[in-house]
Amino acid sequence: AKRAEQLANGATPLVDFDKNKNKLADIALYEIAENKITLEGLVETNR
Repeated sequence: AKRAEQLANGATPLVDFDKNKNKLADIALYEIAENKITLEGLVETNR
């Protein structure tokens, strides 16, 4: 959500996608999938 908000506020996408044809959340997910950005503070726990 944070990256989608950054894109909405004018940040340049780090992947080749048209902001007018794709949802900002989708662009953010593609950035994560292509290792362009990382998820900070993500901790996997086994409960």
